[in-house]
Amino acid sequence: MNKAQVLSIIQNAPGVIVGQHVGNRETAVAPNWPYNFTHEVTDLYTLTGKFPAIVAASLEGNDDGYWKHTGLINLLIDEWNAGSLIELTSTINNPWTGEDESDLTRTRLADLLIPGDPHDAYIAQIDFMHSQLVLLRDAGVVVLWRPFREMTYTQSTWWCVGNEWWEVIEGEYANRPQIVADFIALWQDMYTRFADCPNLIWVYGAANSTGAWGGIPCDSLWPGNTYVDIAGFSYYDQLTEPGITELAAHGKPIAFTEFGHIPRDGTDDLLAELALLKLNPLIKYVLHWQSWGPPSGWTAIIDQVNPIPYMNDAYILTRDEILLPTAPSALVAEAVSQSQINLAWRDNSYNEIGFKIERSLTGIGDWVQIATVTAGVVAYSNIELERGTTYYYRVCAYN
Repeated sequence: MNKAQVLSIIQNAPGVIVGQHVGNRETAVAPNWPYNFTHEVTDLYTLTGKFPAIVAASLEGNDDGYWKHTGLINLLIDEWNAGSLIELTSTINNPWTGEDESDLTRTRLADLLIPGDPHDAYIAQIDFMHSQLVLLRDAGVVVLWRPFREMTYTQSTWWCVGNEWWEVIEGEYANRPQIVADFIALWQDMYTRFADCPNLIWVYGAANSTGAWGGIPCDSLWPGNTYVDIAGFSYYDQLTEPGITELAAHGKPIAFTEFGHIPRDGTDDLLAELALLKLNPLIKYVLHWQSWGPPSGWTAIIDQVNPIPYMNDAYILTRDEILLPTAPSALVAEAVSQSQINLAWRDNSYNEIGFKIERSLTGIGDWVQIATVTAGVVAYSNIELERGTTYYYRVCAYN
């Protein structure tokens, strides 16, 4: 599958596609990564009979561990080949201090695009992440790429702009136009640098909906429709309507790019979350965050209440349900002349690339493919046929 085909699967999903983030490092609950993957994906399948449709992880800009990069990339390639969709969230250490992303010390974001120490430290990390994305590109993997996660939050990572957004200067929020321009410049610069990776689906993943924990409107930092493929925000028990309304105006598929319950203590009833999702049909996929340990880090699907009925509900689309298209039905063949037969059928799938039309003289075993049509096409005319001959037809969806 290519980028356009994955986007089509997401856009046309007849429910919500479910994903699971598995991190990329050791945690209290997973001291030997990739145990997170084993627990949150493999064990989830053992328990529910279903794999999540999306396997997600974090990609860091510094090469300091096998499982953070080489092992992670190999695992994601294997998951893609098994039929999963893949999501990666960028994690970038503070370019001004060298500390991790939670260090909020910095000057203007635009300074990262001006030659100098912060710029050099930032670009080195961006270049490394690019090298890992190239490996996925060369393996044929399409990646849901979510850079600068929760950028509209108040204070979580150095790239969040909420503190500046609410800063009052002489009675006005005077910095806002510059804040927006600086962030957009940073996003668009990365987009340009990664232009040789057409396998990337660019995901704008804001923080919790408007006003949550000091956040700002979800689309305040929108980089432009050319630079975004999917719009989303984190949902953790906040009102959904403002964020959905704001992002829907841009005409992109919408996702809960992080999804869960607060407190993160394993008490989330997934059937209640399912009811919420059914009330918000614009949401095309949800990404449950990884569990990282007690007492406030239990967020994975398997660590919540009612994972079995949740994963098996018809509205929740798991890996097996996005992998193979549903067969077409109601095939009708009509002879409109002695040399032409028109075919028509019902399209029952949302994720086909197209349909193969096959013909036989016996209807038993001598099937020959005579044509293909693209997704959504439900008719075909077979011409230049022999008079007095009986023909049998069948139509197959493929992806």
